[in-house]
Amino acid sequence: MAIAVLINVASEPSGAMTTFCSHPTRERVLARATIDFPEISPRKLERSFDAIAKRIGMSPWGSGLLDSHGKTLRQTVAMQSPKVSVSAEARWEVGQLRVPLVIRRTCINDVLEPWHGYWSNLIREIRKSGDRVTMDELQPAAASR
Repeated sequence: MAIAVLINVASEPSGAMTTFCSHPTRERVLARATIDFPEISPRKLERSFDAIAKRIGMSPWGSGLLDSHGKTLRQTVAMQSPKVSVSAEARWEVGQLRVPLVIRRTCINDVLEPWHGYWSNLIREIRKSGDRVTMDELQPAAASR
């Protein structure tokens, strides 16, 4: 029998931080893309996102689901803007070579940072690393925000 274990790779100790949503209706996906990897491992994805986040001025974070043998079944790698009003996330599952990527407006901070620069820098850095990115359409409400 396989037992799944959820881990959070953020460095905050349990209970050290409480998050309050200042404006719940503001949270939404702004744009979507798909990253095509020729080959992928959870560790490669995590290292790649950590490095990119630092280069584009964001902070990396992530979480994952492990089986009882420590094998990664699912992983979310992400990054957030300095004021935490913008977040980019990629979610990977075992066997996937196409990983969905989203950038979203969070509801955590009332200081709304511009998101277009983070998105274009993220896409550019992923492409520079040799992986292919397919852009989806901007979300209807996002084009001007």
